[in-house]
Amino acid sequence: MKYLSRTSNYDKYPSIKISSEHRCWQGWDEISKQLTDRIANMPSSKKTVVVECYQGIYEEEVEANIRKIFGNAVFIKSTEAMLPQSVLNGKMKEYLTDDELFGYLTRYTMEDYFDLSKAETVRKRISGVKEGIVVVYGVGAAYIQSQFDVLVYADMARWEIQMRHRRNQVGNIGVDNKEERTSLLCTAKRYVK
Repeated sequence: MKYLSRTSNYDKYPSIKISSEHRCWQGWDEISKQLTDRIANMPSSKKTVVVECYQGIYEEEVEANIRKIFGNAVFIKSTEAMLPQSVLNGKMKEYLTDDELFGYLTRYTMEDYFDLSKAETVRKRISGVKEGIVVVYGVGAAYIQSQFDVLVYADMARWEIQMRHRRNQVGNIGVDNKEERTSLLCTAKRYVK
């Protein structure tokens, strides 16, 4: 019973100190101001904004608010280039076990979630825009468009994402499985059989 006498070092409310060269903004009013100011001060006729989203972010909320900021932009959601759900489930099958709590973490990288020909088609669409604003958003947006004028990272605490899984509000990357048992949903990208 040695473990009962130890104090847990788990931080339920983690924080990250931001250096002076990087900034963190909260709330859509402040985010909107920062983005419009940055874009307005760029001399080029074409501006690319990439909004990389952590898995579990409400992407619909991000999209709606980004559309308010850049109403006339060309919008590209990263899921346009992802592999079909059936293919992703097939790829992840080898990492599933009968034990709901102790599966395996995959060795896959972000590239493995995307259809390479679809990704190339999307990239050509982006390069075809000669002026105006292009916004690429979602999980893997920075994989789709690695060259950008502004990069935004929409992040949140893992604890909140776990709560969203429990409330059946979000699923795993590239699959619509939010109604699955919570034990099969996690930020470690587990997939259903």
